[in-house]
Amino acid sequence: MGRLWKTIDEDILTENDLMSLAKCHNVSVYRKERFKKYDTVTFRYSQYKRFTKCQYQGKTKVFHDGIYQIFCSQHHEHESLENSIVPLEIRSVIRDLALNGLNVGQIRKTMEVLHPVISLL
Repeated sequence: MGRLWKTIDEDILTENDLMSLAKCHNVSVYRKERFKKYDTVTFRYSQYKRFTKCQYQGKTKVFHDGIYQIFCSQHHEHESLENSIVPLEIRSVIRDLALNGLNVGQIRKTMEVLHPVISLL
């Protein structure tokens, strides 16, 4: 089953208006595509890596005559991290390592040393 898109009634006149609307909906540019009659900009939730169940997306058709048509799909679904398989204390260690600038590979190696029992995907 595909996405169901709902129209958003907003008066968008410029690209700056579009970006401020995206900021209000907490989304960022995901993909840009060009078609014969219009360009599309697809937005997805800015914290999609943290809240993986949030499937909220926005899409804008920018017609070549300057008209903007805006749509949204799904809804924000921000389930608490407490439902995760990884225990809270380990999630906090991973979060701290990420905030200190370590990349995924470095975090994985560090966690293998600190907690060898837990395997991270």
